Amino acid sequence: YNTEAQQRREETQRYQSTLADLEAEIEQLQQKLSIPQNEILAKVAIQRELERIQDPEELKARLKTVMLERDRARETIRQLNESLEHEKASHQETRNSLTTALGDTVDLLTKAQGRSPFTNQSASQSEQLLNPQQALPKLPPIEQQQREN
Repeated sequence: YNTEAQQRREETQRYQSTLADLEAEIEQLQQKLSIPQNEILAKVAIQRELERIQDPEELKARLKTVMLERDRARETIRQLNESLEHEKASHQETRNSLTTALGDTVDLLTKAQGRSPFTNQSASQSEQLLNPQQALPKLPPIEQQQREN
């Protein structure tokens, strides 16, 4: 009885050692191939599902379903890419419009103050241009306006 128990313990240790070696080898292969863990799990699940399918007609039906899903996904990706390109173009147009408006505003401010934007200005004049709130009238706080209405 003791001999048999000893043999089982030794077998268990060998199996645990083999298991640890295999896990280390899997880890090394994953790092070497840089395949994400979820992709490996997906491939295993697919393999199990394929092994479960025995009937060729069932396999064809499953393949048809997968191909339709793939085509829908491709169409969705195409639409998303088109939307992204449209959004990029709109963003660039908005950026250009805002840059032009900012330039026009600076030109108007400098003309209103009787200066050319390209002339040399003293430090106080530059400060006034950079801080236009000093030249503008102050508005009452929002809370005060709401109480008056």
